[in-house]
Amino acid sequence: MAELYDLAVSAASLSHSCGLPALSLGWLATRNVAVLKSIAGLRDYTSLCANLPSQALGLMALGALDLIVRRNMELVRANRAALERFCAMHPDVFKWAPPKAGTVALLQLQPPSLAGFQSSL
Repeated sequence: MAELYDLAVSAASLSHSCGLPALSLGWLATRNVAVLKSIAGLRDYTSLCANLPSQALGLMALGALDLIVRRNMELVRANRAALERFCAMHPDVFKWAPPKAGTVALLQLQPPSLAGFQSSL
């Protein structure tokens, strides 16, 4: 986005793409120098640098990025297929809207069947 619009700020991290939320390492991209200076000033005030173990693990993750993303995509596909099968087995209990992109799906629990479903568990 930062490439397309002068005032845009793009943010990314290793947390979501690599499944490494404990690292808390990320970056911003913008062409707006004033915004960049302001954000850099806040960063210097709040956390001058990330801890060394996180930095080392972050570098290792970036070095294995293709492998990590491939593994995570395999997990996402397998989990989606499992959820699809589960919902197909219980159409009277669950209705779902599969994600068009990403990993978030909406599952709707249909209350009239809830008691019977609980008993079957």
